Amino acid sequence: MGRGFLKVAINLAFISTAVYLGVGLGYRVMASKIWQLQMPSTKEDSAKDFARRGEISSPGAGSIIARNLFGSVIQKDPGVRHEPKAEKPEPLKPSSLKASLIGTVTGSDGVSRAVIEDNEKKRQGLYRIGDTLQGAAIKEIARGMVVFRVGGRDEVLLIKDKSSGKLEGRGVTPSGSSSAAGSRSEVTVKKQDIESSFANLNDLLTQMRIKPYFADGKPAGLAVAWVKPESFFTNMGLKGGDVIQSINDSPITGADDIMAVYKDLRIGSDISIQVLRDRKIHTISYRFE
Repeated sequence: MGRGFLKVAINLAFISTAVYLGVGLGYRVMASKIWQLQMPSTKEDSAKDFARRGEISSPGAGSIIARNLFGSVIQKDPGVRHEPKAEKPEPLKPSSLKASLIGTVTGSDGVSRAVIEDNEKKRQGLYRIGDTLQGAAIKEIARGMVVFRVGGRDEVLLIKDKSSGKLEGRGVTPSGSSSAAGSRSEVTVKKQDIESSFANLNDLLTQMRIKPYFADGKPAGLAVAWVKPESFFTNMGLKGGDVIQSINDSPITGADDIMAVYKDLRIGSDISIQVLRDRKIHTISYRFE
């Protein structure tokens, strides 16, 4: 009987163990299925379900989900790129230099230059990128403007519009329909004198000071403020107070047109200029030898 009882006890132990393991495994399977039913299929569903069940009690929960701060919501249109807006460059400040821009020119070598008057020294010069004036370096030259690097910042020097009344210079008055036809003169110029005079443009500019001339707010030529006596320009028939208005009947709007005259002079082309002198148009024709 003792052996029979022991055998029965062992069988019961095996059965109890099997039942325990079976029940535990069943619970695990059921829990896994229940968890799968509760889990959302996508990250987007997860975020929506998370908010719907009220598990975020903060008032900013909707904002967090809408802005996708944690990357939980999949974007519906990933192909759309939102490029950052380019910042607009700050406008350049007017130059603080004591200087006046007379004009900008492009030489035959393709290099841009600027005719600038140093108001402290009362002297005009021809400048290009990299040159300095009153301690400021020229950074850029464009039509009608020069950009200086002044104390770590960029400043712009523009041609001033002097459209009201008289310009600086003696006897210069605005042109208009009341200007009467004047006289004509012919000047003989030696090509050798032209070549030697234009060999050094900076030195040539010290022989005459010119300023932009405006009529009714528009460029109307170049005013001759001063001419050095017995210089190349006096030999060309120019006087202080003249306003050079046209070359070969083409209006002058800037210093670029003066460079065109220089090119024509070098090749010996026929040239005539029209100047406003004492409220009358005076024509000067040049003959070369």
